[in-house]
Amino acid sequence: MTVLVSIPTKNQAQEELRAWSEVPDDLIDIGAAALAFGALRHPRRETVSYREHLDRIAAEVAQMAQTVRPVRVEQVAGLLREVIAMRHGYEGDEETYDSPDNANLMKVIDRRKGLPVALGIIYLAAARANGWGAVGLNFPEHFLIRLEFNGRRLIIDPFARGEVVAVPRLRELIKTRLGPEAELVPEFYMPLSNKDVLLRLQNNLKLRYLRAGMDEAASEILESMLLLTPDRANLWREFGNTLARLGQEHRAIVALENYLTLTGEDTTRSHTASLVEQLKALTAITGA
Repeated sequence: MTVLVSIPTKNQAQEELRAWSEVPDDLIDIGAAALAFGALRHPRRETVSYREHLDRIAAEVAQMAQTVRPVRVEQVAGLLREVIAMRHGYEGDEETYDSPDNANLMKVIDRRKGLPVALGIIYLAAARANGWGAVGLNFPEHFLIRLEFNGRRLIIDPFARGEVVAVPRLRELIKTRLGPEAELVPEFYMPLSNKDVLLRLQNNLKLRYLRAGMDEAASEILESMLLLTPDRANLWREFGNTLARLGQEHRAIVALENYLTLTGEDTTRSHTASLVEQLKALTAITGA
């Protein structure tokens, strides 16, 4: 196995994310890992009460399930919706959609509002805690969840208070986000790994910071993503390019060399190798 240059540990949340990187994907506690990401932005806030809140939601769903005794997947969806959306008031944030708080699970729990993927993690955690099949889907620009129970499946929208989403609504969503000519394709129904769901959560923050020209904040998000997935070559390249723009040549060289170690031949490899040589020349000249 290739040994990469590691990112220095700064606090407990980083240690936790690094620990999650080393376990099989299906054993990752997606709620706990998402809270660790949130704690990176708020290192002085404890996460115990937030974990207890997620556990309480799962326990309330279990209690209702003992009464209802679901036999259909629609009933499972209804139980999740009843507890998460109706009882606890979780819903999509339409008014301040682009707020960074909407992609931080700690803040989402505080406010009971968030982005689709942040809310989706709450649904995934509750469903899995009760032994029900639940995965995030590779649906573009709007995170959706597929539930499976007793051999049947359906899709729910955590942003819309856990409503069941039928095919006409899926077509509407895809055309709204990708244009009127867009159509549903099998790729959009592919399940995401736990790590990919968590990266999607962080990617929302990264993109917002990059659009705002906040490269320092974006680099911190990329660094956190690499704690969980140090084997993702594309993230090392993006991290290195961002550090280079910030004038952090030594760190950029390390990140870009990690990218070159991990990647095979592609269209960006030669450009990246050239950039590394330029950065090394620059540091030699400046003595930095």
